[in-house]
Amino acid sequence: MPDKNLENKPRGGWLSRFAPGVRKIVSRRDTPDNLWVKDPDSGEMLFRTDLEAALWVTPSGRHMRINAPTRLKATFDEGKFESIDTPDVPEDPLKFSDGKPYRERLNAARKAAGRKDTMAIGFGKIDGVAAVVIVQDFTFMGGSLGMAAGEAFIAAAREAVKRGVPFVCFTAAGG
Repeated sequence: MPDKNLENKPRGGWLSRFAPGVRKIVSRRDTPDNLWVKDPDSGEMLFRTDLEAALWVTPSGRHMRINAPTRLKATFDEGKFESIDTPDVPEDPLKFSDGKPYRERLNAARKAAGRKDTMAIGFGKIDGVAAVVIVQDFTFMGGSLGMAAGEAFIAAAREAVKRGVPFVCFTAAGG
């Protein structure tokens, strides 16, 4: 015959009976998937915030690939800059296709990179000196240069001339 005194006792190990709140304290916490980055040279796991503080240069000396917004933030004093819009251009005036229509490739790249083209333009100060900076983003079709990239380059150069400040370009292309 079962002991009636045991029926009303809480189930579980002694720890959960001793302190019901302990389960919350010792339970596994979710960690972000991007907390760590693997050094491609050494295989060492690097804490993302340490890598960001080192401007994405690993302890082994490798310069990791970074996107355009990250490059602009790292370039300008205190990460502050004015974003300058790139000009709108016709998307596919040649109706180019090489197994997949260019327009489809363009839309997929826009979705993946979160931007409308490979170039990003910013105006701000670098060591106290005002400058216009254009950055090519490898995450957008490998930094592919098309009509939009060319027009963005010209627009950035004109902006620098108009403001009377230096013009800086960071390239990042696959070919």
